[in-house]
Amino acid sequence: MSLPIIIDCDPGNGIPGANVDDALALLYALRHPELDTRAVWTVFGNTPSDTGAKCAQEIVDCAAVTGQTPPHIQQGSTRPLQASTQRWDRQRKEYASSPEGVSAWGDGRFVPVAGDGNSSFDEAVAEKLFRDVTDAASAGAASSADQKVTIVAIGPLTNIARLLVAHPECSELVEQIVLMGGCFGFGDLVDTNFAVDPEAARIVFDSAIPLTVVPLDTTRTTHMSEERWDRMLKACTGKDLAEALRQWINPWLAFSQQTRPVDGMWVHDLVTLFALTNPELVTVEDAHCAVNEAGKLMRYADGRLLSVVTAVDNEGLLGALERVIAGRN
Repeated sequence: MSLPIIIDCDPGNGIPGANVDDALALLYALRHPELDTRAVWTVFGNTPSDTGAKCAQEIVDCAAVTGQTPPHIQQGSTRPLQASTQRWDRQRKEYASSPEGVSAWGDGRFVPVAGDGNSSFDEAVAEKLFRDVTDAASAGAASSADQKVTIVAIGPLTNIARLLVAHPECSELVEQIVLMGGCFGFGDLVDTNFAVDPEAARIVFDSAIPLTVVPLDTTRTTHMSEERWDRMLKACTGKDLAEALRQWINPWLAFSQQTRPVDGMWVHDLVTLFALTNPELVTVEDAHCAVNEAGKLMRYADGRLLSVVTAVDNEGLLGALERVIAGRN
């Protein structure tokens, strides 16, 4: 039986200056037979949440598997709990307008992507949708026992934090949260997901929900080269899907190759889904951790006990992605 999940994300496929690892993660979740994506929530981060909702819908439209019920897409928070969005809007513009960005996305005429200016994530609506998803999961369970939902968080944690504060009883319906975020090493570097909203990360860490964290230290060991990506596109059986993926992924891949110390691009967010479907190909360690005010992830003796993905089989990861794209699962 497939695992019911909710994905909380900040996709930016097709948006100049925005990372596209969310798109690959969503594609993987939608097409993998062991995963049942019941809902997709979007949050401000890589893109504004309304833009992210449109991007998510495009992925669902392209990646839909015949016979599957498409997930409900819910636009989420448009700003962090206690911070400004200006830094992240500026970063995306700088990426797109840089010489490398112009080479990747076009002639440099950057069109600002703005959110709707209000925090549209309604906790009461989210709580009802959340219960609808968990009820549906339980109804589809093979046994009469309730089946809880796994939340896969691959963007800032604002939506989840707000839901837990407003409706703490929802934590009883969550099997676990698997999140991409946090960074132990690289000096003072804070990964974007935690840096966008450190307070939200701390609220989630303070919850009683079991946590599995996939930190930047691990996701930076992944790499997908241009040559490997071309092989995946050639294996794709759907012409429309292949063309959409080419338009979404290729510009970021070209930008990443010129601006990141990696052969191609890192596939950060994909590791969360891969850890669920291929646990034998990741290394997981228990650790006591905490998040500081800046969002830095730290090993801390008095911190929260959680599971940390410390290593991933990169070739196994890319092979699993290729099988999903080619429809061979």
